[in-house]
Amino acid sequence: MAGLEDSWVRVRQGFRPNEVAEAASYCGLFGVVAGGAREWQKTATLVTEEQILQEEEKIRRRYPDRSFATPKLKRMLRYHASKEAHGLRMLRVCTSSTKSCLAFGLISATYVTAEQASQALRGQDDALNSVFAASVLGAAIGTRWLGPRGAVVGTVACGLVSLPFGYARVLARGDVEEPEAEAPAPPEAPAPPEKDRKPPSLWGRLVKRVKG
Repeated sequence: MAGLEDSWVRVRQGFRPNEVAEAASYCGLFGVVAGGAREWQKTATLVTEEQILQEEEKIRRRYPDRSFATPKLKRMLRYHASKEAHGLRMLRVCTSSTKSCLAFGLISATYVTAEQASQALRGQDDALNSVFAASVLGAAIGTRWLGPRGAVVGTVACGLVSLPFGYARVLARGDVEEPEAEAPAPPEAPAPPEKDRKPPSLWGRLVKRVKG
């Protein structure tokens, strides 16, 4: 029991919420762009002439006391029907972007949290932390979509895929050269004594008098 409490204390001390929030925000932004672009492409054929005519019919049924016979009313009907069709497309794009943002943000936050927990428990910053975090993430995703068999497959696959990336990051961090210490500034020359100072020139006395 004491060992479990010590492990929990180490995990809490090693938890860095700033890094988790930063990773979640960046991946969430990527999810917004990716999900929005994908849904925008899927709904490219949603705004068609047939869809606009259907929206016009809905508006006619909504206002049965209007005939929409004049050219001005026809243009207004066309405008509002087109607006409704485009609004439906934008609603689907925004919904898909929000879902992708939450999914990518949750995935990145889980990965970074598991990596920090592994580093705090093991006391080492190496590639195995990335393997552990990726395995946990793969198990969660595999369980969500394929059940227990997917958990096993996701754990092994994500762990193997993250291994070279973890080693590459460790090597890149080890190759970074530390900044060289700045050389100390040379000592300033002592001010000459009062008797060795030369009296100011006429121009110097004028400038001093103007400055006050």
